[in-house]
Amino acid sequence: FWTLPTALLAGDAAATGIAVVNSIGNLAGFASPFAVGWLLDRTGSTDTGILALALCMVAGSALVLAMPARLVDR
Repeated sequence: FWTLPTALLAGDAAATGIAVVNSIGNLAGFASPFAVGWLLDRTGSTDTGILALALCMVAGSALVLAMPARLVDR
C-alpha cells in the first residue's frame, strides 16, 4: 500500500496519502487484536476472528486489483 499514494498523487497530496496509509496501519494494530479478542469472547474460538481478518485482507486486495491501470501507470 505504500506505493499507491505516490503512484496516484503528487507533491503534498502524496505525503498526505502516505500519512493516511500509516494512520490506517496504526489503527489496524489496535483494532485487529481487539476484534479477535472480542470475537473469541463471543464465540469461544479464534477461528472467527482470523476469518474476519482474512476477509478484510481479501477485500483490500480486491480494491487494489480493481484500480484501473491507467491511474497507476502514468
